[in-house]
Order: sequence, then structure tokens, then C-alpha cells
Amino acid sequence: MPLFLLFLSLFGFAQTDDFCATPPITISDPPGVYSKSIDPIHLNNFPSKSYNIFFWRINKSDGSYTQPGWPLTIERVKEGVALLNEHYAPMKICFNLVGMDTINSDTLHDGSNLSAIKNYANANGKVRADAFNIYSPHALSRGSGQSSALQTSVAIISGVVGNSNSRTLYHEIGHCFKLFHTFGNSNERPNPNNCEHVTRDPNNPEYNAGLLGIGDEVVDTNAVPNFQREQTNHFAYAVHEGGLVSSWWDGRELFLRANGFGSLFIAPAITQALADYGFTQTEINHLRYNPAVMDSYYDIENCTYLPDSRVNLISSPFFKDCGGTPYQVTQADIQNIMAYSTSGCGYLFTTGQSIRVHETIEDNPQVFEPVMAHNNIDLYVRDTESDIGQEPNIHAYTFWNSKDIWVRNQNDGTLIQEHQNPKYHATNPNYVYKSKK
Repeated sequence: MPLFLLFLSLFGFAQTDDFCATPPITISDPPGVYSKSIDPIHLNNFPSKSYNIFFWRINKSDGSYTQPGWPLTIERVKEGVALLNEHYAPMKICFNLVGMDTINSDTLHDGSNLSAIKNYANANGKVRADAFNIYSPHALSRGSGQSSALQTSVAIISGVVGNSNSRTLYHEIGHCFKLFHTFGNSNERPNPNNCEHVTRDPNNPEYNAGLLGIGDEVVDTNAVPNFQREQTNHFAYAVHEGGLVSSWWDGRELFLRANGFGSLFIAPAITQALADYGFTQTEINHLRYNPAVMDSYYDIENCTYLPDSRVNLISSPFFKDCGGTPYQVTQADIQNIMAYSTSGCGYLFTTGQSIRVHETIEDNPQVFEPVMAHNNIDLYVRDTESDIGQEPNIHAYTFWNSKDIWVRNQNDGTLIQEHQNPKYHATNPNYVYKSKK
């Protein structure tokens, strides 16, 4: 029995999460649906799509919010949807904000998950059937976002909505449209048979890009590692290959130790396993007293991959696919919205990913047609700046204080858009003006 089972109960794990806690997609692709095309002309053949989107702020049961905190506001929702549309516009998809409401629940406010939130929402009428539903608690049980394939419900912690340095909203909705992580489907190598190979030459015997169950099943995203957890995953390979844990997954959990592995009674064996695998002495010294380093091998500020000299060592598994071929990582790979790099880098979808989204939509009308926006024009006058036309208006109570309508005592309201109290005069009328926004 691997020694890991003996010492697992001897220490506690520090809670450290990836920003995305969506589980791997297990819904198989039906035959004949996905073209694997990366042709922009093919993408342009798809019609534009518009979807309604509705946000739910999850408070405590008494309506209060954790302090310090960042409760969702309509201003941040608007900014979040604007950013969402900016990222999906190149694939001819947009989102139409149709409102915001609240849920009051201590249980869901802090440390819950998407499944529990959906169960509560369905049981308590907190679902907009004609929209993507975005549920925003203070914190989730794992990560900053959770979603699932072929669903239109998403859980995202409130603090990232409207934050231009967070890709979480665009990333999670990508999962709804059945996009994988770019390192997905075993690029982290628990099952090397499903690993994506580096080559993009269809005539190369090693070519497997886009195949069912291989990588992210998209041709124009390169084979890449999990940039965020790359050192963690190599640590897992090392202790597993050294016979110290039962599985790669067990080895991966070791990185959660806030104080490293140095206090464990098998620390010498772990040290040897890391050295045998190819970790540098500097890395081993760090890992002895610290968790694995996030975003270890790329330049966060410039979003560029930075492999060291081990990339040229045939015997070293660092910076290589599961067949031992060095990665050919571009800046665009690190900037991909479905990658695991720092959120500030992530703002791109590829043509192949965009085509896969549209093919998912076409193959699943029962999921996505009910939440389509039908572009009916609904004119309204805002009560306040935060009014988005929702009835009843839950965001403003002083409806007479509208900035969309103002009165002037003389005919100068197009130049001076400031309200004056109307005054009756037998011969001089008052003038009413309405904003064109």
C-alpha cells in the first residue's frame, strides 16, 4: 500500500482553488455534429444569436451581506454584460440583460455550489425560464465559478462580476456551450492515452488534434498544460511514479499543504522522487516548506510561456506533451478564455472554438431556444440610472426623480439638461424633455 494512505490523516489541507470549479465535461459528442472546422468563412455562415441573461444576488437570510464584501449591483451587472458581449461578439453571439433580483439564504450565501443553488431556485421560483440565470453568492464551495455543459445556469461569486481582470463569466458560459478547458480531456495526463499531441500536421502519425476525447477537441488551440497548476501536476507525477501515492490525483492533493512536505515522515522519499523526476534543487527547497507555485512557468505580466533549459532535455518531462514533444505554446494559447492562466491574460476565443459553440447551439435547440432574445422593442423611461426596465422596479423607489425626463421653465432643455420645478404661468408654458438613451 502506498505510504500516502498512512499519512493522509496526519495533516490538514489549506483551501486553494482554481478559479473554475466546473467538473470535466462527460457528455459525449454525438456523431456528425462537430465539423472541427477552423475556417472563418464557415463561422460567418452561422446566423447571429442573442440570448437573455438575468442575475441573482444571493444575500444572507436577513437580506444583509458579508462584510467586507462586494455585493452585486446593477452597475456592475451592466459592466459584466458589456464585457461578456465584447468577448462573444466575434463569434456573433450577444447577451441581452433582462433584469436582476435577489435571493436571501444563509446556506447559499457562502460556501454552497451550483447544484444546491439550482435546487433552491427551482423550488422557490427564483428562475427566469427565458434567460441564462447567473447566481452570484459571496463565495462558493470551490472556485469562483461553476457551470455545466448544455445548461443555462451559472454560479459566479459576486466579486468577479463586472471585473475586467476576471474571465470567469465568459469562461463559465463557454462551458455551457460545451467548450472544454484547453488542457482538458487528459492533457494533465492522468490518462496519457487521451493526451493531445503537439503536432498540427495531419500527415504526421502522431496527429490527434480535434479527435473525440482528445484534448479540448478543437484544432486551432495548441496542446497546452494547465498553466496555473503546471508545477502542481508535475509534483503529482513525481510522487506517483516514486510509489508514494496511490494515484496521480492523490499526488496532486499534496500541493494543498500550506507548509510543504518537509514535516512529513516520508519527506526524504519525496525529496528523492522530485529529484529523480527532474525538479531543480531550488524547486525542491521551495516545495519542502511551501505549496507548489501557481503560474510557475509563464510570464504573467506579458502572458508568455517561459520554459527553462529542461525543455531541451529528452529525458525531462517538463514543458512537453505526454509523448515527450516540447510544447509549442503561443501567447494566444495563454490568452485563451478557456485556458488556466491568470485571468488578466484571458480574453480570446479561437475560430474553432466559436464554430464549436454554434454547432452546439444548433444541435441542442431544446436548451438554447427558450433563452433566446427575440428582439422585441420595449421602450421605457428610467426612474434612475440603475433602472433597466424591470417591472416592478426593485432598484429605485423615487420614480419621480428620473434623469430621463426633465422640465424647463423655458425652451432651452436641449442645451441645459437640468430639471427645474414647473411653474404655472398664464402665457409662458413649461417644457418637458426626454432622453434619447
